[in-house]
Amino acid sequence: MMRTRWVSPLQFMVIAVNAMFGTSLLVLPRRVADSAHQDMWLAVLLASVFIAVSFRIAAALAARFPDLTAIEYHRILLGKFWGNVLNVAMLALMLAVIAQTIRISRIAVKIFLLDMTPSQVIVLAFLLLAVYAAQSGLGPVIRVQQLLLLFAHSAFVALVLLGLLEIETEHYTPLLAEGVMPVLKGSLSCWTAYSGPELIIGLLYPFLVRRGSLVRFGLAGIGAVTILFVLISGITLGILGPEETSHLLVPTIMAYRAIEIPDTFIERIDGYLMIVWIAVSFTALVNWLYFTGFAAARLMRLENARPVMALLVPVIAYLVTVPPDFYSVVIVSKWINYAGLAWGLGVLPLLLALAWRRKEG
Repeated sequence: MMRTRWVSPLQFMVIAVNAMFGTSLLVLPRRVADSAHQDMWLAVLLASVFIAVSFRIAAALAARFPDLTAIEYHRILLGKFWGNVLNVAMLALMLAVIAQTIRISRIAVKIFLLDMTPSQVIVLAFLLLAVYAAQSGLGPVIRVQQLLLLFAHSAFVALVLLGLLEIETEHYTPLLAEGVMPVLKGSLSCWTAYSGPELIIGLLYPFLVRRGSLVRFGLAGIGAVTILFVLISGITLGILGPEETSHLLVPTIMAYRAIEIPDTFIERIDGYLMIVWIAVSFTALVNWLYFTGFAAARLMRLENARPVMALLVPVIAYLVTVPPDFYSVVIVSKWINYAGLAWGLGVLPLLLALAWRRKEG
């Protein structure tokens, strides 16, 4: 990536929307149902407010250093040593998100599509294809995502809306039976589902044009994803109920297995949903891999990020295999969620306060 401004706010919105997708579509209802129960859709809605605040803080911070990426202004605000420590922590968080995405994708693909295929083959296929796509550069990556946003996401939304045929309204009541705290706890548990814009903006800001429209387009992207996440959570709740949703491995797919459209050629809605989801999830993986490699290259002061992306493959493959079973994956996912919360609602406001104090001084 050259230091030229050519990424539009609309293209940033496309990147942000794709980054927020991924495995969240499959496991988000289970995460939230554990805490919020029948109010899980309210928790998902509230979580979008938190991520919008975090994104607004990240955008304000990046605007104070318009020609620098987060890697550089972390060093300016905290000094070289502590700035690099924070940069490594940010890279570790991004790598953890990639590993989590591939790990849950592997489980879902193996259960519902390729049950006889070794897990290692699925992981390597995801990784190698993602590296190949990411090494083409940001321009081709954005163009492919714009195309997929029109077709794959449109098909995905159409399939999601079919779930309205099978919902049972009694699963949504009573509303707020246990008060507001379960909703708040549930909203914090799905932070990773929305994560992406608050990290990517710090790396992409120097290359953006028409920066005055950035926040508006970024919030529009968060709003679009929020509508889809609320739909998915609400429909899954309406089909399965809160108890069953909280105990299933991938409740979204299981909910859509129950949908039948009589007198049509359409069968197994969950199969169509999985096929489209793979394309959607893959774009999210390419996004995360590209920006992680780019951030690592900036940290090491390398002009070309392509070798770094290739070197990340064995690291990510190892991280994917660390949790021995799905229950360990759930525990690791919770800690990744806590780390994302600490970054979005703790580190970013602190950095903005330091930047403001530095300017005043």
